[in-house]
Amino acid sequence: MTKVPKDRRVNKGRLTMSMPCIVSTGSETSDESRTIDFGKGGICIYSNKSLEVGHVIELQCKDIWDGPKTGIVIWCKKIQINLYRIGIVFS
Repeated sequence: MTKVPKDRRVNKGRLTMSMPCIVSTGSETSDESRTIDFGKGGICIYSNKSLEVGHVIELQCKDIWDGPKTGIVIWCKKIQINLYRIGIVFS
């Protein structure tokens, strides 16, 4: 049996959607982020800035939620120069 790489797995219960979002870390705000997919427990985004694992952030995605959501960065992977794929769990 061939193992499927982690970055190619389909997560049941997650919605794939590309929407703009604003990420605030307290000291910085980035409006150059986009959602990749999300579910009840968290969200995956693309950002032009790296975020440190364990960092508490605030997400504002006006097309998805009425107000901001708070989350914790659980992983951050560099895709290319100035592009990061970031996993966030809602807190």
